[in-house]
Amino acid sequence: MKHSVLPIMFLVNTFLQAQYPALTPPHQGQVACGGAYCIEMVLSGDEVRFYLLDTLGAAVSAWGGVAYVRFADNSTANPVFEPIKDGGFRVVLTNPNAFTVVPSFKTGEGFASVELRSGPRMSIPPIPEQHNAKDGHKH
Repeated sequence: MKHSVLPIMFLVNTFLQAQYPALTPPHQGQVACGGAYCIEMVLSGDEVRFYLLDTLGAAVSAWGGVAYVRFADNSTANPVFEPIKDGGFRVVLTNPNAFTVVPSFKTGEGFASVELRSGPRMSIPPIPEQHNAKDGHKH
């Protein structure tokens, strides 16, 4: 049984790679593909930009969208996309934690969505320790 699973996994992986060849992100971001579209995410401080692409990496027109965000501290946000001059959309996130996001674009055929992860970002600042009489400080 164990030996028959490996060839099947290899065939499925080969099929998926053929469907979605490795894209060179046009904006040097992170790309995820699903269905007829790919979405590129570019992080820059608190700003996150999203670009709708076809499966070959060419820009596709979109009519706006929203990002469904879950941060590492389990808080959530649903910012609406704001159009930017280069054809993409941006959102500003005030939570400094790593996050998982599902950007969802409105297209002429419905919606295009994928799941992306930010990777490590700034973390929650540590809580300062309280001074006490035994730590040598005189107050």
